[in-house]
Amino acid sequence: MHAVKKEQGQSILKKTHVKLWLFLCAFFTAAFLAGLLLQYRAIRKDELTQKSSRCSDIATSLGNLMSMVDGYSASILYDSAMQQLLYAPSGDMYRDYQTFKTTVSRYIAVTDCIDAVTLLALDSTVYDYTKTRWPADGHPQPEKADEKQWKLAPAGGTESGGCFFALTRPVYYANSGKLLGWLETSVNAAQLEQLFASELSDHAAYYLTDAEGRILYADGAASPGAADPAQLEENTVVLQNGQYVFSVGCAENGWTVRCRLDRKQIFARSRGAVIFLTIGILSLLAGSYFLSAYSAQRITASICALTDQVKQLDGVSDRVHIESRDEVGTLAEAFNALLDKNDRISGALVEEQRRKRRYQVRLLQEQINPHFLYNTLDNISALAIMHEDELVVEMIDGLSAFYRGVLSRGDDVITLGRELEISENYLRIMKIRKHEAIQYTIDVPEQLMENVCLKILMQPILENCFLHAFRRREPEQPFRITIRAVQEQTRCLLCITDNGVGMPPERIAEILSGRRPEEQHGFGLYSSQQRLQLYFGKAYGLTIRSAPGQGTQVMISLPLCSRDEFTRTHIS
Repeated sequence: MHAVKKEQGQSILKKTHVKLWLFLCAFFTAAFLAGLLLQYRAIRKDELTQKSSRCSDIATSLGNLMSMVDGYSASILYDSAMQQLLYAPSGDMYRDYQTFKTTVSRYIAVTDCIDAVTLLALDSTVYDYTKTRWPADGHPQPEKADEKQWKLAPAGGTESGGCFFALTRPVYYANSGKLLGWLETSVNAAQLEQLFASELSDHAAYYLTDAEGRILYADGAASPGAADPAQLEENTVVLQNGQYVFSVGCAENGWTVRCRLDRKQIFARSRGAVIFLTIGILSLLAGSYFLSAYSAQRITASICALTDQVKQLDGVSDRVHIESRDEVGTLAEAFNALLDKNDRISGALVEEQRRKRRYQVRLLQEQINPHFLYNTLDNISALAIMHEDELVVEMIDGLSAFYRGVLSRGDDVITLGRELEISENYLRIMKIRKHEAIQYTIDVPEQLMENVCLKILMQPILENCFLHAFRRREPEQPFRITIRAVQEQTRCLLCITDNGVGMPPERIAEILSGRRPEEQHGFGLYSSQQRLQLYFGKAYGLTIRSAPGQGTQVMISLPLCSRDEFTRTHIS
């Protein structure tokens, strides 16, 4: 026997050790993954911030360069000598060219950004001034543009071997606005190469696109007509095909500076963090093995003692007896207290369910009253014979609506608004049945319509009005029933008042105590009282105020909460 217990103890120790170690492994692994994710996000954020800032710097510098060229170009074409040259040339080609050269050099000699200036007159005369050597076929003539336009094209004949970046604009005579020609200002290709140059550590690719998304410049060389597969708006960042693509607008002509960054480069930067975290997690896993073995040894000793006691239980009435004052001893005390509480709860639940079923059956029998149903149907037949069609329709509608609400399947706990609908349908039917002056008023605030209520709570009270309160009434006195609801702190008070004959205090005590169950009259009120306390607790129920000849007021106390709130917290 001792050997068996020892073997069982060893088994528990082993299982506990394995579970603890697996738990620690899962915990440290989750921490490792979380740390790795946070590290990757930090590196990604840093990379994206740097590349986005670099794109913005390029776009700003390119915009400043274009503004500078635009300013020099405007100064040249509005120069008086240039205006006179185009409006009234001297006829001496050499002289006119010297005038053009002198005028242009006066403006561009102080800047390195402008590489050449070309003027095309209306008579197709071309004037060139360049700081570099043009190819054998000469400098391309400016395009006859109606407005300012920028262009970027290959220029293999330049000394830089880069690209042809130029601004073309029409020249108008300042005095009359007459078109005189076209001026083209070319930018030194080295300026673009300097703007887009990247450090060796920068693995991103920067390039320039036009308004249609065609690549104009990339890696120091022009790519005219090549469409950028990334379709994105200005000043945006998107992830496409494993690459982050940035776009920053640089000028009014719709050109944008873009950047491509392969996501693999971000993973490459995270490699060091991965190695460091991997070494750390392996060390923690190794240490957790020995930590779990030590903890399991301390835990299983007391657990085995508790297990032996539990296995000796003959039933739920037996109690565990452990004298230790450690955590297992506390667990044993809690176990014994749990058994005691379970015995009490089980008995209470059985009795509560028995009472609930008994009252539900009795209530259903009370509501499906054959006399009420038969009398109503007789009245409908009599009305149909007398051709009182409107009353027939009204009575049929009221009866249908009443039994639809009463007999519909669902929870006994409904909203106050729905309960009022059932009660009003009942009053409509009784008003037609009695052929008497029946007046009823329903005054309930809108905010209380969604308050919790029991189904068919008011109908037994209203039925007592017609069976007892109005039985010995003066003929000239009309029936009056008032239904009101008010909010009082944490309760909803529902008041049903009639102007009937009233009742003495001893009768009220008999009804609420249920001391006369052999009588059918008054069971509805007692049943309603028991149902209220069964569902909502002893703090809620009925209060009856009455006196002979002064009518009766039945006050129903309900919890101040919605049906959904009550269902979530009380009904499983």
